[in-house]
Amino acid sequence: MSQQNFLNESDIDTLTNLLLRSQQSRTREALCSSIRIDPRQLSFLRNSSDSDFFLLLIGYLNEIGDQEALCRLCCRELFPIFNKSAHRTILEEIAVKLNCNHESGQNSPKNKTVEQSTSPIHSSVPEFRVNYPNQLDESKPESLFTKIGNFNKNLLTVGAIILIGLGGYPTYKHFKQPSQLDEDQALTQKAQPVQSEIEGSIGEHKKGGVLVKRITRVDLRNFIVEAQFDNPYDGTIMDNWTYGFAFIDNTTPLLNDPKRKGLDAWVDSKNKTWGFSSDNISLNGNLSNLNVSDKSSNKLRLTVNNKKAKFFVNDMYIGTFDISELTNKGSVFLTAGGGISDRSVQYQYKNLRVWSLDN
Repeated sequence: MSQQNFLNESDIDTLTNLLLRSQQSRTREALCSSIRIDPRQLSFLRNSSDSDFFLLLIGYLNEIGDQEALCRLCCRELFPIFNKSAHRTILEEIAVKLNCNHESGQNSPKNKTVEQSTSPIHSSVPEFRVNYPNQLDESKPESLFTKIGNFNKNLLTVGAIILIGLGGYPTYKHFKQPSQLDEDQALTQKAQPVQSEIEGSIGEHKKGGVLVKRITRVDLRNFIVEAQFDNPYDGTIMDNWTYGFAFIDNTTPLLNDPKRKGLDAWVDSKNKTWGFSSDNISLNGNLSNLNVSDKSSNKLRLTVNNKKAKFFVNDMYIGTFDISELTNKGSVFLTAGGGISDRSVQYQYKNLRVWSLDN
């Protein structure tokens, strides 16, 4: 008997990344309790990274058709945190797919919640109603989130029983949906290697300015670059360091010509952040998985393909960025910055690889 999959791969990636940003101070058991699933039933509760855990949890709930838990995850856990951000619209679209009905109910005494949540919500955030299958409030007109047909909950129950009877809960490989990293690595298999280096140095650097090293003489428009960057010193107790990748097009032969367009993708030890900029955008955000201690390192990966750029840090997907303004081929660089006043430090890397995606 087949189950209904409510979410596609993009939805699962979106919820995974939002959970990574919102759940840093909560235990996995607390999250499971909040969405009312038994954490003891999850074989992947331990021995997995936060990114893998959230990805597996959402994929698992989606596969067994646990619509109620997905609604709680979307509307009760994430919406109160991101309802004033650019992610609000995406969460609303996901809630529609799940047939969730979230409403602001504090100011109306007539609103009665169908089911009370045990998850803590800040008092400044409106309460949310989640109408689950076969529990619709017919006295209310249909909202945006109830315009999808009801799902047969009995089918879900029977399907779950069958799954348990046939050997328990799905294994990692069974329900893990392809992630952005999986897709990107598959793309690598089709790409042409153009540069490989076991280890190297960006150079010696003092505080101030940016250190740049060209890593390929081949002009590229679409490419993948990946490297493991060594931390030059402990970024938690000293001045911050930054490192990453850059691309500059070949509009003119002069590297510092302002007519040349490009992009930068980097990480910064101060406050554990990532950054991405091009001629049209400049974005940054927090990183939950950035290593900043001395003698540790971070794996960065940048893919530029079909006027889009994807950035990964330690195999965690950061985002996809529009770079349609970059139309010319150019060169790829390693970059480093920050540093310590009156002291030179070495910025080193290993396992550098570059692939061409140009036909």
